[in-house]
Amino acid sequence: MKTKFTLNSFTSQQNINEINLKVHLYQVKNLPQVEDKHELLNGLVNELKHEYGVAFLSYAPRGIGDFLIAVDPDFKRDTIPHGKYIISYHKEDELARYREPLRRFLYDLCRSKLESYKLWRHHYNRYYEFSPEKIIDEKYQIYRGVFFRFDFLKNKILLTLDPIVRVVSSKTLWELISGKELNNVKRMLNNPPSKHILVQIIRRRSYSKSLKRVIGLRNQTVTDPIIQINGKMYSVKSYYEVYLDLPEVAKRISDDEPVIEVAEKRRSGYYAPSLAQLVLKTDQVPKEDRAKLREEIYLSADVRYKLTEKFFKMLSTLKHPKIGEINFEEQALSLEEPFVGVLSPPKLKFGKNTTHEVDLENYTKFFREKLKKYGPAIRRVFPPKKDLIIVHPEFVPDELVKEFYR
Repeated sequence: MKTKFTLNSFTSQQNINEINLKVHLYQVKNLPQVEDKHELLNGLVNELKHEYGVAFLSYAPRGIGDFLIAVDPDFKRDTIPHGKYIISYHKEDELARYREPLRRFLYDLCRSKLESYKLWRHHYNRYYEFSPEKIIDEKYQIYRGVFFRFDFLKNKILLTLDPIVRVVSSKTLWELISGKELNNVKRMLNNPPSKHILVQIIRRRSYSKSLKRVIGLRNQTVTDPIIQINGKMYSVKSYYEVYLDLPEVAKRISDDEPVIEVAEKRRSGYYAPSLAQLVLKTDQVPKEDRAKLREEIYLSADVRYKLTEKFFKMLSTLKHPKIGEINFEEQALSLEEPFVGVLSPPKLKFGKNTTHEVDLENYTKFFREKLKKYGPAIRRVFPPKKDLIIVHPEFVPDELVKEFYR
């Protein structure tokens, strides 16, 4: 089967300047000019959103000021009282003029759309389906998800999608522990130290899931008071039964379960093993089972195309009550477009006047020969380019790509 496109990127039908949304800018006049000031500004965004029910975006151009953008033409005030901060009205404008806030606005729309399909969030641009796509040998659950990214290209919005996958143990951690596998569970949680688990959570009174980085198993059980909320102490079990008023969840937790401690944003979180499953890396799967999982992890072109098409159908139309719809073309970008092409690796400069393009087909041999002949390369050489959007597989980190082509 011949795939229908060569790139997993889709352009908007509308031009960016056709996104007609009036917004109001407010200046935060006394925001501390510290290293983490963007975190402070984003914290204000979240606090004001919950307080006023209006979407806000941060905007802090260097040397100009610190601003909040109210994404609602009807929300206009001289000042916004909020604790110690002085937040004053600045001006009215069009959202389309502010590209980075617009990009974050698109991410918000995309996340809301995916969550309406019951996908759960792993990262700001990585979401997984609520239920596993399949179970293999009653031991492994395969979760499918999507990585998404927005760029701007020739006055259009570019949406890039890439299928992602997680392999999770079918048994809960409590089933493994109570099945006399406690030492094995401890070994897997501590090797490597950044081990992750998939936990069931309650989000906005609805069931969801989340990936958490494990700190370790604590000596306390799920009936010991360990969670402090508004000056009151709760055990993991009473948190569900009393605080959340979900006795049906508490009944699923055995009294003698140990507590799992995980890393949250600014504190530790605590979970019951019966509500958690191990997230498995390839080297943690027995060798005899790896062949069965290989095609689920390393996707063929046809499977990747079908999954991309599936998630594109979810995101092909993004809606907002103030601007209507943003639609994307069904036909993805291809190499036939005059501005699309395969990006060659950078050339490396050895010595004063010798440059060679990296031979990716014989990578090790290339460096061995050049190192022996010239010594280490002194810098990379690129052809001059004005604007460049690099589309790459999700499993290759953005930082690595940026560093390679910097």
